[in-house]
Amino acid sequence: MNTVPHIKNFIDEHAPFMEKFVICIHGFSTNKHGSKITRLMNELQKRNIGAVAIDLPAHGENKKELTIENCIADIKATENYLRQFNKPISFYGSSFGAYTTLSYMMGDKNSYDKIFLLVPAIVAYEHFKSIQNKVHNNIFISPEFIKSIRRFDVMANAQNFEKMDILYAEHDITVSNDNILAFAKLNNSNLYEIKGADHYFDKDGELDQVIDVALKVYCH
Repeated sequence: MNTVPHIKNFIDEHAPFMEKFVICIHGFSTNKHGSKITRLMNELQKRNIGAVAIDLPAHGENKKELTIENCIADIKATENYLRQFNKPISFYGSSFGAYTTLSYMMGDKNSYDKIFLLVPAIVAYEHFKSIQNKVHNNIFISPEFIKSIRRFDVMANAQNFEKMDILYAEHDITVSNDNILAFAKLNNSNLYEIKGADHYFDKDGELDQVIDVALKVYCH
């Protein structure tokens, strides 16, 4: 875990007294200090829920090559670290981070407390293939990255995922709401919509609505 750049809302000495833990996975071209993760981690701390946010490869302080396999390895290291405390583990994944969370779970046999996906990029290959060999938001979209995405088709495996909670934005043009709704129907997910919002929830009150839903998921 020490090799994965991360932040925590707890210290190890207090971990045995936490109610549960949440692993937070940010979206593409952001990092562990993103506004939604920061707010969520602060609110979870108030409720005695521990949280760890990591930098995915090629993001923030993580200098690994960006491939889905490398993302999965870092998520696995984070989970292994938290397993020592013998508490329930949940996930928060946003956009590309939701896709990497689902990719991770495709080959993982552990059970989790809650899975909360925010505006998930369900069909990531369609999203990134048109910008292969280009720099997108300061990150090079390599052929290796595109190939790794093709190896993890979360839509094709939708019925194999356990029930989860998914929040989407009414006016999202970054990811496909049609894909989100189809995916949710296949695995009987709980769905939440924020009216008038786009992918970033940056208008007044929208982040509050996101956090309200997240806390409803994690605290019940």
